[in-house]
Amino acid sequence: MTVVPLLLYVGTVGEWMFGFRFVVPLLAPMALLCGFGLTWMAALRPRLSHPVALLAVGLSIVSAARFITAYEKDQRKPAFWRTPSIDPARRFGEYYEALQALRPLVTPGMRIAYHEAGFVPFVLGVENIDMLGLTSPFIAGAPTLDAIFTDVGRYYPLTAEPAHHAVHAYLIYRSPALIVVRTSWMRTANGGRLPAALLNGYYQLEEETWRFAIYRRSSRPADPARVRAGGFLENLAHPAYAERIALNGVRMTPAAALDELPPLRQGGGRDIVADPSWSLHIDPRDGSRVHELYVTGAAPPQDVRVEIRLVSASDTASPRFEHIARAGEPLLFRYRLESGHLTDTIDIRFTSISGPPVPLHLGAVRVMGQTPALRDHLARFGIL
Repeated sequence: MTVVPLLLYVGTVGEWMFGFRFVVPLLAPMALLCGFGLTWMAALRPRLSHPVALLAVGLSIVSAARFITAYEKDQRKPAFWRTPSIDPARRFGEYYEALQALRPLVTPGMRIAYHEAGFVPFVLGVENIDMLGLTSPFIAGAPTLDAIFTDVGRYYPLTAEPAHHAVHAYLIYRSPALIVVRTSWMRTANGGRLPAALLNGYYQLEEETWRFAIYRRSSRPADPARVRAGGFLENLAHPAYAERIALNGVRMTPAAALDELPPLRQGGGRDIVADPSWSLHIDPRDGSRVHELYVTGAAPPQDVRVEIRLVSASDTASPRFEHIARAGEPLLFRYRLESGHLTDTIDIRFTSISGPPVPLHLGAVRVMGQTPALRDHLARFGIL
């Protein structure tokens, strides 16, 4: 009964972890199928069955040799029978490295967050929030559109900035004692460096190994707004949530906006020129409610006015939020709307106050809100 579902899964999804863990259970029924086929052929075509059997054996040997080569190249280590050893560091590789680093830091039953779902949490006997969503239902089912989709799961890069994914808010909500992340992933998401703190200071760097960074929950108390449903937000300015986008009055597709406007997505920056203004118009889908505005950038050489206007088709009120980025001071504009504002249109504008063109490097442009689908997801998990 399980063979057909496994065949369908492997045929459509594929093997996302090297080692063919899903294909292995299929080897026995496939061998039986091959044996029955050769038996049938021997009864009908005796002379043909022997060459076919030899061909099947030869192809199996070639496939096995190719698999070993691919395995050693992908895993960067020799196969077991080439260098037999009972040393767990050699057999479990990077996972053993994480295990050894975590062992003195955890106690049985402790809750951690880790981008893995198996070996390390199991051996340590800890509760694990799997940040790729393989075994954590909240993360696996989160209706987020701007995650980085990988062969393994959905990846949400962590930075020192405030939570800008519902999954990040979930980490603050569940408050694991430790967060374990790959150093290579952290440096990619943080401009080549390993930040000393994550999620606006909720986690501090505890230890760094060759492949992993371990962050410990700091003493900073959780913001009450972050552990309520209104604190679980997504960046509605991200092209994945947009129905229409126009840059300086010129309409563009969401796919083009991803390349042209990296400040709207994770870990990107862009140089702009307010000449005398630079504008961005976004129509998000689904009539979401905006709860927070967050804009960062480098210090401008001259004063620049930042304006964000939220327009609702069902509400005559169109609040406008303004911030002056002073010359020589890093741009940081953050504003929280406690009750939120139903928004169908987002208008963002940077204007030179003195008149001449002003260059400005934008780091992040986020209009944090909550979609109806996300509200329903929170309700299913009892987060009110």
